Amino acid sequence: MEEAWGCKCLSQYGLTEMGLATTIECHVQTGLHINEADFMVEVIDPDTGRKLPPGEEGELVWTSLSFQGSPLLRYRSYDISKFIPPPCECGHVTVGKIGKPKGRRNAATKIGLGEHIFPTLFDEAIMKVHGVLNYQLVLTKPSFRDHLRFTVEYNGDMEKGKEEVLKAITELEEIRSGLDNDLLDPIEVEMKEVSKEFTPKMRPIIDQRKRFDS
Repeated sequence: MEEAWGCKCLSQYGLTEMGLATTIECHVQTGLHINEADFMVEVIDPDTGRKLPPGEEGELVWTSLSFQGSPLLRYRSYDISKFIPPPCECGHVTVGKIGKPKGRRNAATKIGLGEHIFPTLFDEAIMKVHGVLNYQLVLTKPSFRDHLRFTVEYNGDMEKGKEEVLKAITELEEIRSGLDNDLLDPIEVEMKEVSKEFTPKMRPIIDQRKRFDS
């Protein structure tokens, strides 16, 4: 988008229930600044409800400060992120940030040593490879190791694309940890040509493991 429009693209995050965007990136792009005039955010352990310290990932909980008709108090978003305290390199010294949300709590799954993975983890790695249109991960467990098989829709040189996709996946810390500890099978990547007919977006992660501790 930046190349097409010739401008900097910034992310924002919000909830329908809150009525508007609650955070937005600055030009530094190391997190999203919180609209602290209208909202308060906490990060909690999703299982215990315990408030977590800055830098530790958990579930975002929002409180509206300016709503009059239907204020929300400690509204659980199910989104996973972390709180980043000020200052920021952009110059803000009082406004805190959240990290870019990693995904929905109920969209998480575990691999290897118990690392939580979200579709956004692979979105950011695989979709950056030029020519990739879509992908799907199928998780199985034929032995004590988890087996990850990626099917990638790709437009271009298939062998080159496969090398780039495999490199992007295996460079992820969560994947590298599982491989180094012999808890993951070698990553399998299958490339397929982009269909000329309309096909719906593939579900990003399908977990077919029979015994799985969520």
